[in-house]
Amino acid sequence: MSELNSNTLPRSMSITYSNNKEYRQAIRDFCHMNTIALDFDPDTYDEETYDEYQFDMDAMKQSMDIIYEMTKDNPHWNVLYLKAAGKFISTVPEIGLSVLFSYDYFSKFVDCWNWFLEGKEWNRNTKSYITLHNAL
Repeated sequence: MSELNSNTLPRSMSITYSNNKEYRQAIRDFCHMNTIALDFDPDTYDEETYDEYQFDMDAMKQSMDIIYEMTKDNPHWNVLYLKAAGKFISTVPEIGLSVLFSYDYFSKFVDCWNWFLEGKEWNRNTKSYITLHNAL
């Protein structure tokens, strides 16, 4: 895993979105993504397809790796990861983390991450945990 610093650590932030474009921007902001320059005409593709080509998968992977490394030994995170993984008939925690980045759960996941990252007491009785757990 790469060295943690303020430029790689997924940030503590408020996340709100009401459509796919806002959701994708929230992920970009959370993961410190760079926009990838493309050498073809953006008018060739619809806006979402063009955006997908510009998506920085390396930054996404790095953020998810950091989050997992920091949380993998926490029993409360593992409950969430396993419950989320079950959506794909899986018991692989990393799959669960991927599910938590999906549209339906990302803002709730970030609320939990914020509590965890800020060092606040975070457990199964914390509002953010309960909200995400119940959503799953």
